[in-house]
Amino acid sequence: MPASRSVPRASTRTGLTQPVSWAREAGAPPASPTAGDRPAAEAPSVPGPDRDRVLGKDWKRSDDLAWTTSGDSRGFHLLTARRADGYTWRTAATLSEPGFDADAWIGNVCVTASGQRAVAVYAPRSFTNDQQLMARGGFTAVVDLRSGKVTKLDVQASLSYYSPGCGTGEQAVLTQSGTDDRPGTRLITVDAVTGALSSPLSATSQLTSAVPAGGGDVVAADGARLVRLARDGKRTTTLARTDGVPYRITPPPPAVWSSSTAAGARRPGRRGSSGSPR
Repeated sequence: MPASRSVPRASTRTGLTQPVSWAREAGAPPASPTAGDRPAAEAPSVPGPDRDRVLGKDWKRSDDLAWTTSGDSRGFHLLTARRADGYTWRTAATLSEPGFDADAWIGNVCVTASGQRAVAVYAPRSFTNDQQLMARGGFTAVVDLRSGKVTKLDVQASLSYYSPGCGTGEQAVLTQSGTDDRPGTRLITVDAVTGALSSPLSATSQLTSAVPAGGGDVVAADGARLVRLARDGKRTTTLARTDGVPYRITPPPPAVWSSSTAAGARRPGRRGSSGSPR
């Protein structure tokens, strides 16, 4: 587990195996769990006598929140731990669907900028053995990390590492990847607050690592390019040409985009950039 740290907005981590990620809740006071929500005595946490030394003397007033995921035959679990509770881990939500005899549930998650909501794509592990289910068969949901409320979404998405992708607001992009009989890519933006879904943006090429860009636009990797797709789907702008496929695309301050590639990038001014992971 990485060392404890705080960030000004939610860190986005994607992949069927999830590392611990950290989020800071904006404006929400730390809440104490009710007796029914309290974890078992053996639940992992920072030992009480060590908390001032490990977490800092202001840890009781902190609104920092850590999250991670795990999966088993019961479902795909999203776990959270508050600094104000000594980073005691508890299950915020368990995602699954009826009718599947699954040995394990897997998925990907990203957290919105507020640190309050997680967008998840999840499925039985066996879906990865089927091209169409892997590309467009994952179930989707939004989880409120404070209350544990789950909002199921009426769309299925790719189980690839790059879906979903969160931005600097409360939106996320779900990717439906191409298959042999359905080439191209479809991108759907979800409002994590309301659960509303946008009309799909369609492209004939394979787009990956898509994130919301504001105003309904989407930024994604298109081969060795970082591109911006207009909300009407009629215009694509190249932001940067790269030496590899961009990934971990980071929504930026205005007019600056950051991404990572295996071999660096060529940068056209301040319209796009690529470098080491951050």
